Amino acid sequence: AARALGIDKITGSLEKGKSADIIIIDTMQPHLQPFGVLSEARLVYHAQGGDVMTSIIEGQVVMENRRLLLCDEKKIISDARKAQSELFERLGEERVRKYTSYPGLYELEAETVR
Repeated sequence: AARALGIDKITGSLEKGKSADIIIIDTMQPHLQPFGVLSEARLVYHAQGGDVMTSIIEGQVVMENRRLLLCDEKKIISDARKAQSELFERLGEERVRKYTSYPGLYELEAETVR
């Protein structure tokens, strides 16, 4: 593909000096077994993001053993919780309870649509 696009000098194969992204997948997961049988199909149709152990982007390891190396995961989680709390506060307890309890979880009120 890189050759067809005329970029095979900079990418398209794993060689020193070329740009490449690589992921390492933990294939020892029940949904990926038996892995040796139709392994490409198992990766394409059954592998999930959570199966990725390590990610290398343009030669830089950005995730190793499922730990992000370039950002503070605890801060991201803390910020997300704070944002959710602020949203729930703005919505009010009644609406939060209404929209976070089954069966109306994804339904919109008619007044909201107007």
